[in-house]
Amino acid sequence: MELLRGKGRLQLVLGAVLTCGVGIALSMAALMVPERFDAWRIYAFGVGVIFFMLAYLISSFRHASKIETLVLERTAELQAANLRLLELGKIKDEFVAVVSHELRTPIAVMREGICQMQEGVCGPITLEQQATIAITLRNLERLRELVEDMLDISKIEAGKIVLQHEKFDFIQLVREIQNSFLPRSREKEIGLELHLPGPHLWVRADRAKLAQVLTNLVSNAIKFTDQGEVRVTVEEDAQQIRCAVSDSGIGISDENMPKLFQKFQQFTRLSNGEKGSGLGLAICRGLIDLHQGRLWAESSYGKGSRFIFSIPKGENREPSAAIR
Repeated sequence: MELLRGKGRLQLVLGAVLTCGVGIALSMAALMVPERFDAWRIYAFGVGVIFFMLAYLISSFRHASKIETLVLERTAELQAANLRLLELGKIKDEFVAVVSHELRTPIAVMREGICQMQEGVCGPITLEQQATIAITLRNLERLRELVEDMLDISKIEAGKIVLQHEKFDFIQLVREIQNSFLPRSREKEIGLELHLPGPHLWVRADRAKLAQVLTNLVSNAIKFTDQGEVRVTVEEDAQQIRCAVSDSGIGISDENMPKLFQKFQQFTRLSNGEKGSGLGLAICRGLIDLHQGRLWAESSYGKGSRFIFSIPKGENREPSAAIR
């Protein structure tokens, strides 16, 4: 907008200078011509040229003003549209958060009831009924995970996640995550190895949130690996710790890498058709960002993937410190 105004002013000034120059030049020419020529004709010609140039300048200035007005109108329309999009986005986030929260209780009640049926509390059940109940429980668990993921991402985007910092042993947390996934890795006949810098590594952070990040990364690694191993590597320096979860799965293609941490992104990496919510990695990045850390991925299609996050050790933080 300022560029248009600047061009209009410059055009007007140059036109005025040029018009004055032409007028002066013609006046001098009239004084210098021989007496046998009529000076008034030269004056008349000069006045005509000056009027023509003034008319051209006025027309150009009006045209520039129209363009400036049009740009202002379009800018106002774009600003109004952006505000409307922000309002719709806020309404959507609030809707997702409310619906997710309201779904948690009925899902918990249904799960408890089906578990009681499976355990025979409500009476004996047949083998076919047991199979049906098992399928129902698996799908109910998927629904519960989806609701929890939607609620988590809504809280992160709304800035409602509060980190509860405490001093804890990160190595112990990694071992707990490994133990929880060992039955699953053995079922798929793949290794789940740890590479640790020592028996202990003390940090001050939100233990539950880092456990959620590690659980998601290790779960994905096992899910997307059919043979080979999953490896969790922990390193440290004076200021931060770095944790990498590597797998020997199919990997991620180059065109999908930029979309990896976006919401509701799912890629055809699975041979068994298993799917998630498409929110896990977006949640992980949001939680690591809250820790003032960084999460990124390295992958080559057909050669596996490696997800790495780093966070400050935070040893000088007060245990009660919280970050919104």
